[in-house]
Amino acid sequence: MMNLSRNDLLVILFVWLLATALNVTKPFHIDDGFHLEVATHISKAPLQPYSGFFNWDNVPEPLSQSNQPPLFFYLMAITGSLTSFSEVPLHLLVSVFTLLSLYFFFITVQLIKPGEGRFLTMIFGLSPAFLVNQNVMTDIPLLSATLAFGYFLLKAGMKKEFKYIAYAGIALGIAMLIKFTIVPLYVVLLIAPIFYKKPLHAFAIIIPLAFITGLSLWNLYEFNDIQLFTRSSGRSSIEGIPDTTLSFLSCFGAISPFSLMMFAATRKKPGKYVPIILSLFTAFGIFVLLSWTEVISHELSKEIIRYVFMLLGLLIFITLFLANKTIFSDLTSNNFESYKRVFLVLWFSSLTVFIILFAPFIATRHVLLVLPAFLLVMPALPPDFPKILKTTALSSTLLAGILLSISDYNYAAFYRDQAKEISHKYGNQAQVWSVGHWGWQWYSRVNDLKIYHTCISDVKVGDIIAYPVQVPQQNICPLLKLTPVEKRWDNPGFLSFFSTRHKGSFYLSAYKRPAWRLSNLPTDTIIVQRVVAIEQSGLREHYHD
Repeated sequence: MMNLSRNDLLVILFVWLLATALNVTKPFHIDDGFHLEVATHISKAPLQPYSGFFNWDNVPEPLSQSNQPPLFFYLMAITGSLTSFSEVPLHLLVSVFTLLSLYFFFITVQLIKPGEGRFLTMIFGLSPAFLVNQNVMTDIPLLSATLAFGYFLLKAGMKKEFKYIAYAGIALGIAMLIKFTIVPLYVVLLIAPIFYKKPLHAFAIIIPLAFITGLSLWNLYEFNDIQLFTRSSGRSSIEGIPDTTLSFLSCFGAISPFSLMMFAATRKKPGKYVPIILSLFTAFGIFVLLSWTEVISHELSKEIIRYVFMLLGLLIFITLFLANKTIFSDLTSNNFESYKRVFLVLWFSSLTVFIILFAPFIATRHVLLVLPAFLLVMPALPPDFPKILKTTALSSTLLAGILLSISDYNYAAFYRDQAKEISHKYGNQAQVWSVGHWGWQWYSRVNDLKIYHTCISDVKVGDIIAYPVQVPQQNICPLLKLTPVEKRWDNPGFLSFFSTRHKGSFYLSAYKRPAWRLSNLPTDTIIVQRVVAIEQSGLREHYHD
């Protein structure tokens, strides 16, 4: 491993402590609810991780239908069993992987571009994609294993020692047991021995294969199928690929306020771009002010910002091309400097293509996996690179990361608080049924609301049904006749103005639904209704359906 100076350690610790402080007490959010459901099942049946049931659609379904390997869920189960599955301990568990991610990213930068470790680590670690996604999901643990894989694979190319490519194989194997999204990097491991001209290094490819084979045998033993091969992209044809590509571009642009600086870094005279870039940031600041004062309407603000994100995303890929357009011709030089660029581009492109083709949706946490490769493959900044551009890139990244983290915290807290308030208000009067998933489902369960299963739950006249409008939810059986009781919402202030809400847009983005926007609108509306009648005709058929 690499020796770090005192200042190096201070930078890593600063970013780590900031990320932890912003999220350590954050309410469980979005897909945290699913992860918690799996972890609680594993805590009760540790040898049968796939044999439980969860309701993430309309009715309970086997966990074997999910597309997540169980490694991180076991860590959650152990931690949760000791701490009652509360927020702080589970976020501290994720924080360990946050530190590992920052460490491995830093030493990889120093391996490739000595002297830029501190700056790029702050750009990476303070980005909205990194800071906001510190939830109790698999993304940060997966990122840490991916960065370890990248570091050891590059180290193997420099030192030509088998132990480093073996470490890379182990890191990749661990990553595969956290989330299958990382499988495309196996191709990178396959070609490494060819590039390095070390045939014996090919034995390292057996390591991750052994990991995934072990998991598959476990799958066959437990539920007679192999989880990796039953994974679905959620799309039945290639028709959606153009839209998904545009959504990926938009999502990348949404988390990359540093993209303008990166583009300038590929130019021969970056200094001439200083007035243009500063003018663009000034214009965006004015746009924010006009949106806050509602001189620009909410809808117009959304349209403007989504085009801004798409343009920034397009600029990211133009920058990547400009920085690496000679990559394959340079391979004739037969040196490691050329090979490492190939690996970084393959890291970026293989995951990008896999996400666009097979991910059921696009989210900032998907972009987070390719962000390190993008930052690493960019050319080193020249000694005379304008400091004002570096300062602007860093300060805008920090500001966006902090504001969006605080806003997302408030977004998550809304569902936690509403579930508690509804339980206190109605729980002593009637049975309260909760409709809706994500963090709302978890806090409903914690506050003794019953989770509703479509046309299966034993709902009675007089029961209460509560659901958030902007959360994916179960269908309510049409035989239930409901009457409105109340609607509940909040009035978010400036700290929620940089908004990650709107049907979880930061976690489920599209080019028509930007990852974040500027919004004074309420977080969500909770609908509370009472069951006043149940049609008996056809009830049995609905139950059986």
